[in-house]
Amino acid sequence: MNTCDDPPATTIHKTQTMTSSPSGHHRHGRGRLLILAMVASLSAVVAAQNSQWGALDCQSSSTAAPPPTSSSFSSNSTFWSNVIALLAELPSAAAPTGFASLSRGNGTDRAFVRGLCRGDTTPAKCATYLQNAAQDIQNNCNSSRRAGIWYDDGSGVTYPAPMFCFVSFADTNTSTAYEDSFQQYSYNNAVASDAETFETTYNALMSLLALRVVNGSGSSSATAPMFATGAGLYDPTAANGTMYALLQCMRDRTAADCYRCLNDSVALLPSCCYGHRGGLVYRYNCYMRMEIYPFYDLSLDGPPLVPSFVGERKGDLRNRTACR
Repeated sequence: MNTCDDPPATTIHKTQTMTSSPSGHHRHGRGRLLILAMVASLSAVVAAQNSQWGALDCQSSSTAAPPPTSSSFSSNSTFWSNVIALLAELPSAAAPTGFASLSRGNGTDRAFVRGLCRGDTTPAKCATYLQNAAQDIQNNCNSSRRAGIWYDDGSGVTYPAPMFCFVSFADTNTSTAYEDSFQQYSYNNAVASDAETFETTYNALMSLLALRVVNGSGSSSATAPMFATGAGLYDPTAANGTMYALLQCMRDRTAADCYRCLNDSVALLPSCCYGHRGGLVYRYNCYMRMEIYPFYDLSLDGPPLVPSFVGERKGDLRNRTACR
């Protein structure tokens, strides 16, 4: 993510601990993230620095469904051959609509692959992003039976960018408790001058968008299913007094699963990063981002802006936890 005043190229950090990036953002992850900085090989470290994924989660056998034999995790196994075949098929299958859920094989060798592009991504770019993400997850998670990768194009373009896609593979089409609770988030260093008003507008906007995602959104027929965007005015006197937000769910999940995932994601940023002027949350079943500058195709916004909440105060703030 970039700040509105000085939008540099997106810098990706893949760690499990909170770090500070050159763009003035912090990233924090929870779960078994791949930490490529610990890899001894210099070439592997260089590859990590050049990669454009935002998060990569190669699950261990303890969080995946147990294999029937040790050979199930071999890169020569039938299961893994099915994963490779599906990853190769995914870009062409998902690009026309921005989503695909594929399966191949039988019994314990059956593999499932999902791919999702951000709702304002063109089919051509969607195919390219999915192809790149599929190659990265294949190269780095070939000893896992369940894995996910959250990818952006790393272009540094501020509008509309960074484009986003998600790819996962698994040995079942059902989410595990681990996947339901997994989250990786990033936030902007800068804090709004009136954090309470900022958070009040954030909560109102996100509540509206979450309902649009599950109930249908906007006046544009081009708006992708399980996807919504919108904006809210939090400070009419500031040059950057409007926040912009995007929420999206995996289309093979129920409306109830989607809504629960979005609500958990929306609640995360205020609990960690109260008043910070931007953030994103990656999860297996949904994605959200908020900034104080436009970063998506504004033609997708159907309803008018959420009105300003200047002068109003958020209710009970006693339990908030600020980032340090």
